[in-house]
Amino acid sequence: MRGQLLAAVDASPLGTLLAMLCAAHVVWTLLRLLGLPWAPLIPPRTARWAAAFAVAANWLFLVAR
Repeated sequence: MRGQLLAAVDASPLGTLLAMLCAAHVVWTLLRLLGLPWAPLIPPRTARWAAAFAVAANWLFLVAR
């Protein structure tokens, strides 16, 4: 739902959160690739678990709805 944040949140709040986190990850990665020293580093294992949890929670939300 391009440009319709409230409609996206209404349709799938966890999916919207996941999309926002992916966008933040892109920015974060670009900062690290540009060599900015203050760009924080998230351990890969933590990021994988967080992503898996978000996807599973989104599926559960969609099934329950």
